[in-house]
Amino acid sequence: MEGMNPIAAIVQPTALKPPVFVGLASALCALSGSLIALRLWTNFNHLRKLYIDDYLSVLALLFLIWNSVTFSLLFDVLNSNPDDITIEHLTRLVAVGIASGNSSIYSAKLPLLFMLIRIFGIKDWLRWTCIFLIIVGTLGGVITLLYAGISCSPNLHEPTPPFLFSCVGALTDATIARGSISLAIDVIAFILPIPIIVNLKMPLRRKIGVAFVFATGLLAIAASALGLYFQEAQSTESSTNFANALLVTVIESAVVLMVSCTSAIHVFWTNRSFRSPQLIWEQPVPQTRITQRSAHMNTLN
Repeated sequence: MEGMNPIAAIVQPTALKPPVFVGLASALCALSGSLIALRLWTNFNHLRKLYIDDYLSVLALLFLIWNSVTFSLLFDVLNSNPDDITIEHLTRLVAVGIASGNSSIYSAKLPLLFMLIRIFGIKDWLRWTCIFLIIVGTLGGVITLLYAGISCSPNLHEPTPPFLFSCVGALTDATIARGSISLAIDVIAFILPIPIIVNLKMPLRRKIGVAFVFATGLLAIAASALGLYFQEAQSTESSTNFANALLVTVIESAVVLMVSCTSAIHVFWTNRSFRSPQLIWEQPVPQTRITQRSAHMNTLN
């Protein structure tokens, strides 16, 4: 309709208000940070060192915080007066949002995949599958980022209504592709250790404990599936659907990141509740990778 502000079709009040989103995102960041701190403390005290998956969890937390801040700004824009928002500002913020979202989601998977390599990497097929997932996730994140980022860059396009709506369409396509890849990675990562856990030479009680730790991966799968659902719902171009997709993206990243900490949490809980400190974790002998992995597996319950 001539004379109508095209931004008004996108910038509309959302059911989820900005202060609520900020509170939820802050709580998720704080909880993730607490579990990561517990992970680092536990691994350092029992393994006497930190591994690459521990450092990657800190990096993923930083990306999660960046993502939360960026999406908070997007929430403010969605609940602003459309006449106060320019196409340049909105599309630039969307481009930054896809960058922070991709970085947060895929970096959250790295600690889990590298932990699987560290614990079960003696199995070549598992190690190479994890490496393949890392490569696919990285490529998927970069490609969807470039596609949406270029499509939504006001520096590369004339800021017109057709550009705005093409940006929204590209964003929807990119997030659906990202969500599909993310869900596939979570499902495969959940299935990977099952054959090894089943064949472990340990008492049934311990085997159940180990299985329970890795069964928390179902939470990551559920979060990814929910994220994909709301990303698909963005295609209706509803501001509320867009807002829901933003929130679920933060939830997905936080849940996957927290799931990667369950092994260390289990060791910490077992140490405090059931065993004397000296029996919980024998310091691994750094002569072979097998010895280290065996020591880690023996402490999972």
